[in-house]
Amino acid sequence: MKTAIRIAAAAAILAGLAAAGARAQDTKLTPQTYRIKDFKLQSGEVLPEMVIEYATLGEPKRDAAGAIANGVVTPHGWSGNYAQTVALAKDFVGPGKPLDPAKYFIIFPTALGSPGSSSPSVSKLGAKFPTYTVGDMVAAQYRLVTEHLKIRRLAGVTGVSMGGYQTLQWITQYPDMMDWAIPIAASKKADGRNLGVFGMMSYTIKTDPAYQGGAYTAQPKEAMRRAFMGVYLWYFGAEFYQAKYKTEAEVLKGLEDAGLGSDKMDANDIIWRNKAMASYDVSAGLAKVKAKVLVVGVNEDELFPPKEAIQPIADAIPGAKTFLYSSPLGHIGSAVHIGRASAAIKAFLESAEKK
Repeated sequence: MKTAIRIAAAAAILAGLAAAGARAQDTKLTPQTYRIKDFKLQSGEVLPEMVIEYATLGEPKRDAAGAIANGVVTPHGWSGNYAQTVALAKDFVGPGKPLDPAKYFIIFPTALGSPGSSSPSVSKLGAKFPTYTVGDMVAAQYRLVTEHLKIRRLAGVTGVSMGGYQTLQWITQYPDMMDWAIPIAASKKADGRNLGVFGMMSYTIKTDPAYQGGAYTAQPKEAMRRAFMGVYLWYFGAEFYQAKYKTEAEVLKGLEDAGLGSDKMDANDIIWRNKAMASYDVSAGLAKVKAKVLVVGVNEDELFPPKEAIQPIADAIPGAKTFLYSSPLGHIGSAVHIGRASAAIKAFLESAEKK
């Protein structure tokens, strides 16, 4: 019965997942922006002005030397912005939860390429927007943290899915910057099925005549709807689909409802973000990670299955630990059911923060 209730609740999430940022009013987060002039990307191209949107929760606490000592960066997933973690991972952030604002100064950045921060749509550059990487996302966040918020060292970094990519990028790109990290539902590189899932998403959009090589004046909505339908096949676990849908028509209607989330997105933003994810690979840097790391995954996650994605991260990082839990929601359960990992995360943080 409890599983049926959880699955029924997830059905509502299916239609509104991509719009999580639109529910920012429920999070009590106030977005702000920081602007960086002449931001150089890993490609060598330069954005004349890099805009990074962010919000914070909690108050900075300072050590004996006066430096902020409790900063935690929480990057968001593929479809979100600064508000996504609080909107979807409700058991992760809040009083008495692993990320307690009474303890931490929590920083929620909107990633480079996601609306709110600089992106093809926000910049109005469209298809002329430069190619960027997950490393560029994190470089922008690093400058936000160090230059604007004046934090020399973070307590930690943690994120889910694409936020897990950014977490792993943080600890390999800036290994001396944090005490701990918790990547959730991620992998050490983009490969295999994930390249196909998100590559097909971009292919579906780019090959639609309405896309016009990225120079469209109206969004290629039909292509985007079909692209989202395909991607969402992998977001939920098999148990969800078996319990929720009994006929082909029901499955297709459910996926079509999920595809409606594409109405709130921009085609070039999607394609550029997928290119960034496709180039992601932190494999070479994991052996040199200095932070204490807990890698969290969901047994039923078909985007980041434990054997192929979660355990290899922990195996590559000296001293890293792994925690797995079950959720019929599969990949979506990495946010919605993150409360099932709360005890393990709290125990890890207690151990990682012992001086």
